[in-house]
Amino acid sequence: MLHDGQLITEQLAIALYLTDAFPEAGLAQPVGTAERASYLTWHAFFAGEADPIYNTRLLYGSSLDPMTLRDHRRVVGRVEAALRAGPFLMGNAITVADILMSGPFEWDPQMAPDSGRIREWLQRLADRPEAKRAAEKDERLAESME
Repeated sequence: MLHDGQLITEQLAIALYLTDAFPEAGLAQPVGTAERASYLTWHAFFAGEADPIYNTRLLYGSSLDPMTLRDHRRVVGRVEAALRAGPFLMGNAITVADILMSGPFEWDPQMAPDSGRIREWLQRLADRPEAKRAAEKDERLAESME
């Protein structure tokens, strides 16, 4: 991504950069607030655990070792625990942490096939007008590339 002459790569860096550059979007916990620590922890959890588990599942499918299965259960359990406290990972308000963390679950429905709580969360995210606009934009782009 290029913004103001700066090249920003990697999902996590892009998310943090954009939410800091456009705080009016309301998708981040501001620096200096008590919630910022949890918000950043979700970002690190995505990059350090959830995304690697998704990629391992993608690459190795049915031949996952016991440690990977344990780590997978930990990722699912942590998301479910957060969603018991509110409709989004940080409680009542959506943040970019929800958008990042939802990716592995959207891309691989087998990440949490039996979790109604995660399915409902994904649906709340997909039902947002912004998500619908992005999906339409993606569809148009895909059609133009055919």
